Amino acid sequence: MDVCGVNSNNIYFTSKTPPKRKVEMICRIMAKEFPVVSGTKAAEFAHSENPVFKKVIEKINEIISDKIRDPFWACKDNSERILTFIQNVKNFHCANCADFAKLCSIICHTNGVEVTQPRIFAGTDGGELGELVDHAVLMIKPEKNFVYKKMSELKDVIIIDPWLGFADFADRVERRFMSEYSNFFKFPEGTKLRIINMTDDCGIRMTPETINTVKQNYPQFVINNEIN
Repeated sequence: MDVCGVNSNNIYFTSKTPPKRKVEMICRIMAKEFPVVSGTKAAEFAHSENPVFKKVIEKINEIISDKIRDPFWACKDNSERILTFIQNVKNFHCANCADFAKLCSIICHTNGVEVTQPRIFAGTDGGELGELVDHAVLMIKPEKNFVYKKMSELKDVIIIDPWLGFADFADRVERRFMSEYSNFFKFPEGTKLRIINMTDDCGIRMTPETINTVKQNYPQFVINNEIN
């Protein structure tokens, strides 16, 4: 896995309906527009405990905190906040999963894809909720709303993981977290993932005015209107 950005080669769906094609294209825009390094991803490298490498990781996370997140929250105007955030990620080429979720949410809403940031919990199959997974993903608003569900039951709900660079149905996302991405999550054997639909907007209010501002400043974020 590449530490930089999103690997669009990971993106696939078995069904090519318009919403799923649109998500594919959004993930590709993310990969092209934001070739960044992630401190949390680099921390999983084999030599991450090397003192020199640890300093590099600390510096990446420091930049994310001081140069990207702090200015985002400091902006009072909503459109200015979003444009500042996008430009700072582009300028400093650093982002962790929460930052990827914000960026992807901006692009999704700009293209009429309504997403929210749910919370994932890891427990056993006994029914208890378990611990909160410290990882940010997005979920396309499902046709049938829910509050609390096992990921394995959400076969028609699309999860976007812009940090890992793929989008898939929730039940497959769970399997991928447990297998090919197990080095990042290190879930104990028998772990079952559950989602709480929190309707979290990532601190972003995508009003019509804001969407127009994003389109004017970043027309490359806009997908062909023929894909609904």
